[in-house]
Amino acid sequence: MNSRLGRQESWDEGHASELALSCLADGQLDVVDADVRAHVDGCADCTLRMGELALESHAVGAAMAVMRAQAAPVRHRFPFAMTAVAAVLAVVCAIPGLIEGLPRLLPWIFAAPRLLPLLTASLVAVAHDFGASPLGRATSVASAAMLCLIGFALARASRADAARKA
Repeated sequence: MNSRLGRQESWDEGHASELALSCLADGQLDVVDADVRAHVDGCADCTLRMGELALESHAVGAAMAVMRAQAAPVRHRFPFAMTAVAAVLAVVCAIPGLIEGLPRLLPWIFAAPRLLPLLTASLVAVAHDFGASPLGRATSVASAAMLCLIGFALARASRADAARKA
């Protein structure tokens, strides 16, 4: 593939073409033939046009730098208001179902004092048997490791937040 500009691309009515001047303004000297470079060095018109192209290129680069600097990272905040509205709406929509199920719920409420000791004893027995098994021990170790990792992540996040505010 030919990476040099051809004669037709380099000249425009006896002067250097816009493409050749643009390449020279961008510092791509090896793309433009020596005779075109010599002409630009000796021709005030072509030198002026190349300077304008270089300034235009610089202005575009400066504008891009400003745009990158202004494009600050967007901080997404948790939508507390929308979550609260959704929770209230869910409760309001659930009210008819709760009212309909209330007659079936009342016997359970009155039976709770008798069932609570039975449920508690059953839960303690299951937890004791689970804790003594290998799976229970592994679950305990995994839970402790997970809590350590969560604590580490929270500490790093608060340190980063404090550094950002300072």
